[in-house]
Amino acid sequence: MKIKCSFYTFPHKSRISIIEFLINHQNYGGWNHPYRGWSPLAWNVKVHYVDQTGGRNSKNAQPIDPLLDEEWEDFMTENMDDLWSLIIEGARNYLLEKLYTTYPGKDQGDWKFCFGGCSGGWLILEKWKNDNFLKMAHKESWVDYLNNLSFSDLTILYKAVRCMDVDFTKEKVKDEVNYQLNFQRILWEEQIRNGED
Repeated sequence: MKIKCSFYTFPHKSRISIIEFLINHQNYGGWNHPYRGWSPLAWNVKVHYVDQTGGRNSKNAQPIDPLLDEEWEDFMTENMDDLWSLIIEGARNYLLEKLYTTYPGKDQGDWKFCFGGCSGGWLILEKWKNDNFLKMAHKESWVDYLNNLSFSDLTILYKAVRCMDVDFTKEKVKDEVNYQLNFQRILWEEQIRNGED
């Protein structure tokens, strides 16, 4: 019996349609701006608003003490840089240390990511196994690369990108940041209750 996952779909079946999908995928830097640096596979994951209350406005958040809201706001203001570093590094390390895996989970370690953009709002697929996508100088090199892949490898790359398209949405990134903020708020409340600074 084959296990199916409704989150991920793979509608492209032929070599031509898969290559066309990958060529037209969102990229970083744009094909016409190689001087900015680019990658053929990228996701805009920049989040503009998160729940800075630490859980008041987030779905699936652990309960927080409303009596500590003002103190939390002061704590956030005083420790904003440190707090954001903790939250962002958690998400970044997950991707940069090759912990990401696609469905059904047999390719952990095959994918290497980096972040780009002025504020790091682009998630870029840097490498797949030993293939460095950042070294492709222009669209033609990407097309040549795809044309030279075996159909088996092309299908693996295609299915992975389709999984990443579902996993790397702004909404999911926002949910993760909100989860991490809620986690930090819970830890902070425990410290307050225990009389720790």
